[in-house]
Amino acid sequence: MVDRLAVLLDQFPVSAQVFQAGTVCGINTVGDDAGFGQLHLVRRGPLEVSHAGTTVLVSEPSLLLYPRPLAHRFRSDPEQGADMACANLRFEGGARNPVAAALPAFTCLPLATLDGAGPVLALLFEEAFERRCGRQAIVERLFEVVVVQLLRQ
Repeated sequence: MVDRLAVLLDQFPVSAQVFQAGTVCGINTVGDDAGFGQLHLVRRGPLEVSHAGTTVLVSEPSLLLYPRPLAHRFRSDPEQGADMACANLRFEGGARNPVAAALPAFTCLPLATLDGAGPVLALLFEEAFERRCGRQAIVERLFEVVVVQLLRQ
């Protein structure tokens, strides 16, 4: 039996590059000028995310996916902040990538609803928030695993 998702990802791979792991306080803006999508994993909030005239309140651990460039802003408590791990996503082929093109411009899912992702997310957060040798390589691969798990769903 052919694994259609594997074939699609072989032809149009996605890679992740971590750019934030830790507590985000106050107002933070992510621009759309780099040409990447983003995947943000919120371990602890609350967090308000705004983009294109829309505002979403994230009150539980959640996944925020922007498969294509879209400027967005995070607002969290200026003292307590929100714990997040964030990565730029590069979909091979850019605008021609059928995976990125088929996804909605923004997805927000509670982490608890991502089937089978619990152990991967636990390891990702553990590695992201600790300063261990090789952590970035591990966290980037785990972000890619989370993307595949999300696509399964």
